[in-house]
Amino acid sequence: MKTISNIKYETLPQSGATLVYTKIPTEGQTFEFISQSEIDKRSYTLSKRNGAGTYIVPLEKKSVYLNFIPKKTVIGDNRIKKYLNTDFNYFVPVALIVPELFTLPEGQIFRCVSETSVPLPKEQYQYYIIVGGKKRKIPNYKTLEVMLAERNQTLLSVRIVPERDCQQIPLDSSQIPDKQSAWVDDYKDQTTPEVLKQMEGAVKSGAAIAEAAAASAGQQIAAVKAQAEQAKSEAEAAKAQSEADKAASEAAIANAAATQAQAEAAKAEAELAKAQAENG
Repeated sequence: MKTISNIKYETLPQSGATLVYTKIPTEGQTFEFISQSEIDKRSYTLSKRNGAGTYIVPLEKKSVYLNFIPKKTVIGDNRIKKYLNTDFNYFVPVALIVPELFTLPEGQIFRCVSETSVPLPKEQYQYYIIVGGKKRKIPNYKTLEVMLAERNQTLLSVRIVPERDCQQIPLDSSQIPDKQSAWVDDYKDQTTPEVLKQMEGAVKSGAAIAEAAAASAGQQIAAVKAQAEQAKSEAEAAKAQSEADKAASEAAIANAAATQAQAEAAKAEAELAKAQAENG
């Protein structure tokens, strides 16, 4: 008994037959088709399987027909889903990062501008205000001026937002109440080009005044510093003179003490001489 490629072969001791190796067809391939009637006419013997499912090849035969019949599966368009894995569970799905939408702070008044926008009079723009994270339309320009006056603001506080960002802000269908009836001439916004030029001139004049004041202050600071340096020098000179006078005074005291000592010594000598004379 031999086992080759998981196939068991029986060998008869008195048989001189040799085993013929034949390439088994794979799917999509076939040998010459031989009908059963043609097989019966030839001296072929079909191999059979035993109870264990093993092919038993009778080696006493010179030629053996192995009964391996490949099964060819034809897949059509209507059956392709049966053989294809459309779930693709092997791959890890890519985490999509959703960009945050553009937002504005609560109560911000703004208007939108696109790349094709042309300058218009300020009264002709559509203005919005952020309420609850959404944009609400301001019905007209005078209502805008009233709202700015109520907030102690001017048209310069109105933010200009690109159209692509403006579209990301959801629109609230409700509008701001019309406040035209509350408008008075005092609410009229003064940020006209002429007023802005005047403000610019005032800023420049103020800057010039500030520069002049800074220069004058610098001169005054320099003068004060010079006076302080002079006073410091005079104080140091006076201190030096005082120390010199102190040294001279101490020297005079020392000289007076020495003179007094000499005088006392001379007096003692005179008294001694007088005593000797009286005793002699």
